[in-house]
Amino acid sequence: MTRHSIDREFERPLTKSSNKIQSHYSDLFQIKGSIMSLVFVPTLLTGFWAAFWIIMMRVAGVTTFTIPGTLITLLNVVLGLLLVFRNNTAYDRYWEGRRLWAAMQKDLRNLARLVWVHFKAPTPQEMELKRGVMDLIYAFALSVKHDLRGADGFTPADLNAAVSHIPEILSKCEYEVAPVHAPTRILLFISAYVGKCRENDKCDAIVQSNCVAALGNLTDSVTSLERIRSSPIPKAYSVHMKQILLLYLLALPFQLAKDLIWATIPVVMFTTFALLGIEFISAEIENPFGRDANDLPVTLFCETIRKEVLEIMSRNDNFDPFNWRLETVMSPK
Repeated sequence: MTRHSIDREFERPLTKSSNKIQSHYSDLFQIKGSIMSLVFVPTLLTGFWAAFWIIMMRVAGVTTFTIPGTLITLLNVVLGLLLVFRNNTAYDRYWEGRRLWAAMQKDLRNLARLVWVHFKAPTPQEMELKRGVMDLIYAFALSVKHDLRGADGFTPADLNAAVSHIPEILSKCEYEVAPVHAPTRILLFISAYVGKCRENDKCDAIVQSNCVAALGNLTDSVTSLERIRSSPIPKAYSVHMKQILLLYLLALPFQLAKDLIWATIPVVMFTTFALLGIEFISAEIENPFGRDANDLPVTLFCETIRKEVLEIMSRNDNFDPFNWRLETVMSPK
């Protein structure tokens, strides 16, 4: 076997995280990561729409289209309920995706620790095999990321490198119609390694049980993540909400023009910015595994797993705790 990909990752700098407060008053003027670019054109269009009717009413004397505030009040209630439900549903999907990624990270950490410390590898060949399994633990996180982003098979270069030591994972069986499901393949090989080690008495039954439980939890996590990706908000609901929102914004100048006159234009533009902003944010985070600015940083999550696996592998797998230099700071004098 060749030098494993995860060993080569030592050459790449590790990503550091910070606990510093990220929210400042400068966020008020931040464009990157906001939905400003998405709502800019619709906001201008509604401004032009309001200006057109203000000119028609003030200059041309057209008053036929003036409507009472009752319609707007009714639409306020309906639109408010729809936007609240839309936003809550989208954020629930976002938060569940984050929770499932955290659960997956926990199981990958446990699996890496158990494999590295509790699986015996007395020969160089067995040690090389164990290092290959550690590669697969990192590769599993990559495979989930690319699976959620719609990458077919093993086309991404980083995943290709992580599983290059097991050609069978890269191949596609003759009877398969759909693309290779990378996470399932990787878990299959890790499970086979755990079973074989138990059969050869390279680990005890308790360690095997914990590994099997972690593998089962990983299967549950990736299945739930795929459910979020493949179950978007129903199309009829999304279309209906956009139609109500458009009707509300188009009708708004006819109610405000009589009292606000030219101030109707900025009021309509601000309302468009606020309401469409909520809609665009909800649409962006309802599938939180993509590459949008507000999606979950799944690449960073994979980087964290890579860093932790490397940290575990940097220690001797059979290090003796009795060789530790124990400090006596906490001991009574």
